[in-house]
Amino acid sequence: MSEKPLAGAVALVTGASGGIGAATARRLAEEGAAVAIVARRRDRLDRLAEDIANLGGRAHAIEADITEPEQAYQAVQDTLGRLERLDILVDNAGIMLLGTALHTTIEEWDRAPGTARGAGMGRRRRPRHRAD
Repeated sequence: MSEKPLAGAVALVTGASGGIGAATARRLAEEGAAVAIVARRRDRLDRLAEDIANLGGRAHAIEADITEPEQAYQAVQDTLGRLERLDILVDNAGIMLLGTALHTTIEEWDRAPGTARGAGMGRRRRPRHRAD
């Protein structure tokens, strides 16, 4: 049996409470990575972490709203504290704007790209913790 290609790596996946984020976290774990799963919905994160553990993987759930720069930073710090490194960042979080474009406020439009910016802000503030 060959070693899994991501054995020893640590990934942080935002927007991991469902859809593409959850599927990506599962796949990374299947490939051997430990995964920090980040989203606002703690109950879904806990279920995903349990699913990953039941499949033999390692997951750490972090409840955070990464549109808030301090929460994004803390998610990275939590990952480093619990999983001791960070090799892969999957910046998948997004929000769904409800309503029509004509009834969406400027603040809502401004918040939508903030999800992609959030984990990046957390990443830029962290010291390098990548294995050579």
